[in-house]
Amino acid sequence: MKQAWKYVNKNKLNNIKVIGQRPGGIKHIDKTASHKVGDIDARIGKLGGSGLWSVRPNFFKDVGFLNLSSLVGHDKKHDQHYWILMERSSGGKPYIMGLQTKLGIHTGPAAGSVCNKLNKNRGASNKAELIRFEGQEQKIDSMSFEEFMSFIKQRRLDRGW
Repeated sequence: MKQAWKYVNKNKLNNIKVIGQRPGGIKHIDKTASHKVGDIDARIGKLGGSGLWSVRPNFFKDVGFLNLSSLVGHDKKHDQHYWILMERSSGGKPYIMGLQTKLGIHTGPAAGSVCNKLNKNRGASNKAELIRFEGQEQKIDSMSFEEFMSFIKQRRLDRGW
């Protein structure tokens, strides 16, 4: 990530507000522009899931803060609201760089995902109970790193974004 931000700064890609991994939901990829960060291919585009975003130190000053009251009653939407802010602060230019490499593994299906659980149970009155994942936490805590990685690979979680 550090090398990618150095690349962005060196090449004066000031419209880039976020670096993430590809595919990661990044759309509107500029297929005419090829970027190489070390030996990693990178593309720039828009949108992109916020599961793994690296932002500049001045991100909030440059892009802004979310209006949290507009998110009350929603289980997901924060990334959609940030897309609007980043679109504005980048002057309509692509604002996310996606590195074509595995930076993180989404373990929500195995460890529990608060936003996914809430999204699937929108009308539930017991939301606080639904987002407790003690069983999953205890299982993961009891594993060595090697056991955890084997578990992730068996569940094929390392193949997604």
